[in-house]
Amino acid sequence: MSVILEVIRANASCWGGPQEKGVLDFN
Repeated sequence: MSVILEVIRANASCWGGPQEKGVLDFN
């Protein structure tokens, strides 16, 4: 699961989308 979180975090940083951040916060 750590790998998935890292990938999502990387995508959020690259895209800078609030949805990604929400997903990270939700998880």
